[in-house]
Amino acid sequence: MHKAFKNNEMVSGVRDMLNERMGSAMYGTFAISWCLTNWKALFITFFVSQQEIYEKTLLLKNEYLLSLYPLQDKTDILFFALKIFIIPSALSYIFIWQLPKLEFIFFRQHYSNKINKEEEVYKQQKKLLNLEKKLLEDKEKNVELEKNIQVEMTDEQKWNIEYEDSKKDEDFKESLRFLQESIYGHHGWYENITMFNYQLDKSQYIAILDVNGLITFSSNNRNQIIATEKGKYFLKKIMNKK
Repeated sequence: MHKAFKNNEMVSGVRDMLNERMGSAMYGTFAISWCLTNWKALFITFFVSQQEIYEKTLLLKNEYLLSLYPLQDKTDILFFALKIFIIPSALSYIFIWQLPKLEFIFFRQHYSNKINKEEEVYKQQKKLLNLEKKLLEDKEKNVELEKNIQVEMTDEQKWNIEYEDSKKDEDFKESLRFLQESIYGHHGWYENITMFNYQLDKSQYIAILDVNGLITFSSNNRNQIIATEKGKYFLKKIMNKK
């Protein structure tokens, strides 16, 4: 008998139809909505024993379940229709048609915010690049301007800037005193200078004066130095100051 029931074409057709319906969005959603609406009856059916119901209500389980859906008057019939069909259908409509629309609104707003953020980031990066470009152009203009100024400056103007930058160096100031003593006190023969009042060795002063272009050496003897035009200008500066 069981095999006959199992192999019956009508039973198989009903089973296939139920599987197809429950697998669809509409019927599956309706089934879920129906379970949510009638959760109490389902809970009692599967999780509450008949003895517990009888002890509390003096009714059998099926009698108690029927009491949840009375059909005594029009109000009970309306309540029954709401619980069994109308409310599950309304929930199914909301789940299938309305919630996706709401989800799409949130989805669109989310990506709109993301796009606006990326556009703002791009805008700020563009501003930063333009600022960096402007700073670079200004720097290039300043470098070019400094070059033009240096080209147009006289030697004395250039020497004056160099003198103002170097006069704070005590060793450089001492080297100028050493140059003055050598040129005007010993005719350039710096070896004849007594080093009692100087902090550095003679060779160190000579090195400072030489690398700064303030002296040249006599062609006849390297112990005799000659002040260059630049050296004379520096000497004039310290002598005018005194």
